[in-house]
Amino acid sequence: MSELVGTCNRCGLCCMMGEFRCINLMIEGKPGEPRASRCGRYLDRYDGLPILMVNSEGEILPGIHVCSYGSEDETLGIIERGLGKGCSLEIADG
Repeated sequence: MSELVGTCNRCGLCCMMGEFRCINLMIEGKPGEPRASRCGRYLDRYDGLPILMVNSEGEILPGIHVCSYGSEDETLGIIERGLGKGCSLEIADG
């Protein structure tokens, strides 16, 4: 598994899939920019927490979706959706 290093800048990209975002993601700026978001469930999130993915019109993305906090899936999601697009984390040398 890849290891990420650095401090999260809360860009929000890892909690988004295309035009859909986790319903717990509170957008406070432009996704991809520092401090653009915060998690409404930050203190009680866990890997496997059931979530809804919604778009700006309130439409729900079909399927079963879960928070991947602290998991390999979270790391892969950060690498895929955030690195080089606004995320402040980096892949550790190894």
